[in-house]
Order: sequence, then structure tokens, then C-alpha cells
Amino acid sequence: MRNKPLIFIRVLLAILAIISIICGSLLSLAIVSIAGLALYTYYYEIILWGVALDALFGVSNYRYTIVAAVLLMIAIVFRQRVRDTMYV
Repeated sequence: MRNKPLIFIRVLLAILAIISIICGSLLSLAIVSIAGLALYTYYYEIILWGVALDALFGVSNYRYTIVAAVLLMIAIVFRQRVRDTMYV
């Protein structure tokens, strides 16, 4: 039962990511990233799918893909540092 809210949040973030891909909006992509970071979910997977879909369909401009890739790298580094500090 404890995982139900987390699953709902991940689905909601995935929907927001799809909207950001369709609209090609940097703002909505940033909202998805910040929300994922705040909720400590696997949001970098959502961004990775967004980059892949953007590259596949070419919906938005290339600069959004670059920003998403940078956010993905920051997310992975930040999450690894948080994990390292948790297990010390």
C-alpha cells in the first residue's frame, strides 16, 4: 500500500514529460525535472525517454534535447552523491 502514491506520482510525471515533449516547452521540461528531484523519484528515466522520443520524432527543437541531456547528467551525479552520503 505504501508504494501506491509513488506509482501515481511517477505516472503523473510521465504524463507531464509527454506533454513537454509534445509542446516542446522548456518550462514544462524544467517542471518535470524539479518535481522529480523534489519527490526523489527515478525522474531521470523520464527525461531519458523524452530525449529518445525527441530524437526519434524530432518534435521539438534540438536545444531542448541538449538541455534534457544536461539535466539527465546532473540528475545522475546528484542521485549518486545522495546515495553515497546515505550509506556512510
